[in-house]
Amino acid sequence: MRVVLWSDGYLRTRGGAEQVVHMLAAGLSGGGTEVHVIAGPPMGASCGRVPPSGVRVHHGISGHPLRRAPHPFAVIADTAAYVAGWLRVTRVLWTIRPDVVHVHYVGLDSLPLVVVGRWLRYRSVLTFTGGDVVIAETRRAGYTRTRLVVRWSDAATAVSHDLASRLASVSERSVRCIPNGVDPPVEPRRSPASYGETRFVCVGRLVPVKGVPWLVRAFGRCIDRGCTAHLLIVGEGECADEIRRAVDELGLSDHIRLLGGLSHDEVLQVVADSQCLVSASESEGLPMVMLEAMSLGRPVIASNVGGVPEIVADGVTGWLFLPGDTERFCNLVMAVVRDPVMAARAGERGREVVRSHHSTGAMVSGYLELYHRVTHVSGASDRG
Repeated sequence: MRVVLWSDGYLRTRGGAEQVVHMLAAGLSGGGTEVHVIAGPPMGASCGRVPPSGVRVHHGISGHPLRRAPHPFAVIADTAAYVAGWLRVTRVLWTIRPDVVHVHYVGLDSLPLVVVGRWLRYRSVLTFTGGDVVIAETRRAGYTRTRLVVRWSDAATAVSHDLASRLASVSERSVRCIPNGVDPPVEPRRSPASYGETRFVCVGRLVPVKGVPWLVRAFGRCIDRGCTAHLLIVGEGECADEIRRAVDELGLSDHIRLLGGLSHDEVLQVVADSQCLVSASESEGLPMVMLEAMSLGRPVIASNVGGVPEIVADGVTGWLFLPGDTERFCNLVMAVVRDPVMAARAGERGREVVRSHHSTGAMVSGYLELYHRVTHVSGASDRG
């Protein structure tokens, strides 16, 4: 079986969806499936990720044709580049002749990709990851596009049950949930207790929906209440300057540090060196960083949104708060600081949840079974 994974940000950004594509490509290729990844145009600085052995990466579409609207000359140039990108992609797909093209994040490119599939006779599989569902719910063009692409595709999936249920209001077709998965580390990481200080860590894109400016202010309230812990913020994005200003204005530079963008291995080490992962996001699919923190035995304090409660059981593997509830957030942070043994026990329970229900193997098997179902290709052909 030949599978093409479509991910515009692969090798370009460090997001969770790109990490899923990376792990899925490795798992499929390791099982004998021929895997190709079609990504966006190469950038001057990559995210440091190296494609798995045997997986070939092709660079295709060149950005949204209207991203610089309303400037007419820019739109003309971008549209020409977009059409040229599609000609390159079509030529690549014609050469590969895939059995399945699997789209991760259902955006502008998904509809023409499904249409091209009717001509090249491959099966189209969609995976909704979060932001694409928000666009379908809030924008008329996104709603229409999503309805059409789900109807014309061969199968549609979502990374959480929350996303799958929300898509029911957009499309009459059922959407299957295949949760994200991670591989727990083979060897345990060093215990954070050896550092002599309590560290919380926030990992993600520094964009408005992630709520990091609010998190800084809320953590400042914890410091005002006598908390001596530190907060590490990992990530890059448009809110970085606003976050730095907030840290300086609140006098929190001794307690909050921005580490910028780090490689995946560096992120895992920072999480392992911390007592707890925190998140104030206003919208989530099924966050990879939470699964990875839990796989490392670290509990999670997170806003109760999207698919988060599907992996973080309140009071068991972590703790949940409603977005904007500063008082509960501070109480949870203080509880972790006062009782590190309780936090460690919650982290161990989270590790077991990931091992039992969110392994990479389970995720790969779920998608591979779906590929076989839509193509009617026997699984034996993948293993030679």
